[in-house]
Amino acid sequence: MLTHPLESINIEASLKGVGVANNWLSGLLEQYHVPANKARAFDHCLDEVLINIIMHGGPEAKESQISLSFFIQALVNGAEANLTITDSGIPFNPLKFTPKELPKTLDEVVPGGLGVGIIQRMSDRLKYEREDGRNVLTLTMQYL
Repeated sequence: MLTHPLESINIEASLKGVGVANNWLSGLLEQYHVPANKARAFDHCLDEVLINIIMHGGPEAKESQISLSFFIQALVNGAEANLTITDSGIPFNPLKFTPKELPKTLDEVVPGGLGVGIIQRMSDRLKYEREDGRNVLTLTMQYL
């Protein structure tokens, strides 16, 4: 399997940092010809993860930079794009989180609690580790 050169960036844990991360990732997805549907999924997932870090990661998350890394791996029948997000927030494993059921009507809609479910549904694969006191989440999207 061939892995293209790893690209990485560190951002501040702020809304400004989210904008920087979105621009960085959009450029990479275009550069590596990731299909539009997978690029949109990455964009939504990145927003959800970063906002969750900023809002729920605690003071450690806000005081430290968030690291992002991206690589493409060639497969026999296609490729997969991987985005790893590393933060110093409180430990949170989204793989062990049971998301809320989606509301069936607009009357049932209540703000919050849907972001992790969005990430779980939109990613082809998620991997979580806690390394050196940091959350390490890898989102994978596969495509032809």
